[in-house]
Amino acid sequence: MTLKNLPALMFSLNLLWLPAIALQAAEAPTAADTNGGVHENVPPDVRKSVLAAVEQWKQAVIKKDRRALESIFDSDLSYGHTTGEVVNKAGTIERALDPAQSFSAINITDVAVRAYGDFALVTHKIAFHVVKGDVTTVASLSGIDVWVKKPHGWQLLARQLTRLPQQPAS
Repeated sequence: MTLKNLPALMFSLNLLWLPAIALQAAEAPTAADTNGGVHENVPPDVRKSVLAAVEQWKQAVIKKDRRALESIFDSDLSYGHTTGEVVNKAGTIERALDPAQSFSAINITDVAVRAYGDFALVTHKIAFHVVKGDVTTVASLSGIDVWVKKPHGWQLLARQLTRLPQQPAS
């Protein structure tokens, strides 16, 4: 399977390639369960490097850093939004740089990392603090990322986000 085929598979989140590479997971050291009960299977150094890449993405989005986003996103990026729209690398960068909105903060919680050779799955909850004009809203989402290890570091290959259920007012 080539990386060019992976975005189409990721859209449906069937992750058909996962069983084929999941056998590698048995060889990796295990870490403690994380928030959400997802069991990590990643060595500490790999977890640290993947989370550093996630942090670089976060800072690049907040700072609207085109150059950093170009480096962080894989050329075959497939980014599934909560609207159902799936955007490639160029479209994702343009959305991040949209002058009509900015992000004052991005909070990432309940992170779990699982590594399968040169791929890492990262599940998380993410809160985008979106600023449009004088109004700030928070989009609370849950997602799964696929990061791929390249010679120059981890790159985001695919992401699928889902809106969290609305919590009743107390």
